[in-house]
Amino acid sequence: MSTSESDFAADTVTVAIDVCGLSAFVEISHADVRADTLVFAPCIPASWPGFDLTLRYRGAVYEISVHNPARVSRGVVAALLDGASQLIADGNALLPLSADQGTHQILITLG
Repeated sequence: MSTSESDFAADTVTVAIDVCGLSAFVEISHADVRADTLVFAPCIPASWPGFDLTLRYRGAVYEISVHNPARVSRGVVAALLDGASQLIADGNALLPLSADQGTHQILITLG
C-alpha cells in the first residue's frame, strides 16, 4: 500500500491511496489543527488493514501510519508520536505538532 503526499490545509483532507494497483480517495474526517495540535480521527472502510500518509506542517514532516487490526471504520485507541504515547479523546488522537524542520513518526491504531 502506498500513498501520495499531502499538505495539511483544511478541516477535511482527501488523500489519494493506491491499494493493489487500484487508486482510491479517502476522506479523513475530523482532521484539524488547533493551537499546533493535530486532532486526528481517520474514517476508512472497515475492510482496510490501514494506510500511510505524509503530512507537512510548518517545515516539519510527519510520516503517519494508521493500523486497523480490529477492522473498524473509525475510533483511535492508541497513538504514538516518535515512540511516545499521545492523548486520545473521544476516539480522536491529539498530536502536538512542531515547526522544528524535523521528520517525525506517528503510529495510529484503530479499534
